[in-house]
Amino acid sequence: MWNSKSHTMCGLAMTESEFLSFHDVFKTLDAQQQPEPAEYFLQFLWRDLSSDFDVLGPYFTSVGPMNHTFLTACILESIRSFHCYRFITSALVCDGASSNLTTIKLLCSGQRGAFREIDDAQQQNRYKVVASFPNLYEADIQIWCIICPSHMLKNHINALYASRDGGTKQFRMEPDSVRFGWIALEELFEREQDRLSQGLARRVPGMRKSYIERDAWTKLNVTPAKIMQQEQVLTELYGYIHPEHDAPPFDADEVQCSYNYLHACHNLYERGLLSDITIRDMQSQALLNIQIGYQFFENWIDNLHADAGFKPLSNVERRFLAWQTWDLTRVMVTGFRGLCEDFLRRHPGYYIAPKKINGSAVETLFSQFKYHAGGKLTSINYATARRAYLIKRDIHGHRPSQAVKGYRDVPLYVKEAPFKRK
Repeated sequence: MWNSKSHTMCGLAMTESEFLSFHDVFKTLDAQQQPEPAEYFLQFLWRDLSSDFDVLGPYFTSVGPMNHTFLTACILESIRSFHCYRFITSALVCDGASSNLTTIKLLCSGQRGAFREIDDAQQQNRYKVVASFPNLYEADIQIWCIICPSHMLKNHINALYASRDGGTKQFRMEPDSVRFGWIALEELFEREQDRLSQGLARRVPGMRKSYIERDAWTKLNVTPAKIMQQEQVLTELYGYIHPEHDAPPFDADEVQCSYNYLHACHNLYERGLLSDITIRDMQSQALLNIQIGYQFFENWIDNLHADAGFKPLSNVERRFLAWQTWDLTRVMVTGFRGLCEDFLRRHPGYYIAPKKINGSAVETLFSQFKYHAGGKLTSINYATARRAYLIKRDIHGHRPSQAVKGYRDVPLYVKEAPFKRK
């Protein structure tokens, strides 16, 4: 190995496991310097688009936060590893962390920073983005980048929450229109409490006070976000805006805007990306719903562009989504539609289950790992917890109702034991 400090060559005695990765020369030579424990884990999971089959892939550790350089190397290495076993990669699904967004932009377009709007005279492709890059091991396959829909649903609900009294946003559908935001849901909860005090049935049974106040746990949990854009909330808001026998309330315009925002999220997620509708062609109802929901956000930003002072890329612009959230939304929709078109072209007769294209499965994996680690997952017990999970999953199908006679006589072969005796 080359020692860049003394400009000499030196040889090191290394174990078999150490040959699997590069090591720093000085850390290896200095016996007094202890290696720092890993604080971050990057786990990959390969999932089939049409079935319940999945493969737990490689994982990578890091002492500090992961930047785009590290993420790019891990992604390309994982794609190569899966390809060696003929697991073809057609899509890359991740959450909306800033490092992930930067990695996607560099892989797909070689650029970083906010997406620029295309100067299109007909305004048809003004917000189009590049959300794919070539698969280096399959010439005719593009790898489409998709932001996890569950993560983006939380982002959109948190953005509406930011447009509250004292929040960082002041949403407006047009430059001089009324302000709308979280107050519509706050008043909805008050009406629910009034019904409860009068002995009437609640119209949104799943609504809780913590979902309105949005503490740290609620912002990270997907269930409170799902409730906000489901039919019960939309029906209650619509009934408030359009009473049967009375005149519309004084704040009907503001509530209508909030209703339109949540209804767009409903089409985008509940009836689209997080729906049970199978996609067999590009005219699928799920894809049409996604387009309807996404069109709301395009129309919204188009309306605001009528104001010369509107600056969507500025961090001080308060009338629209943050530019990071808008970029993530564009990548999610473009990547998902591109994947469907590409996959169905290559595999006619097959279908795509939208719920499979979700990052929640990886979060569930970490919950299982944490369980096997006794509640505390660290760099020391991560590998053991991961192996225990793999073995448990291999034997999980042996249930009394499904057991085949004599299956206990069949030896259980595993690639790697969870514990090693010394």
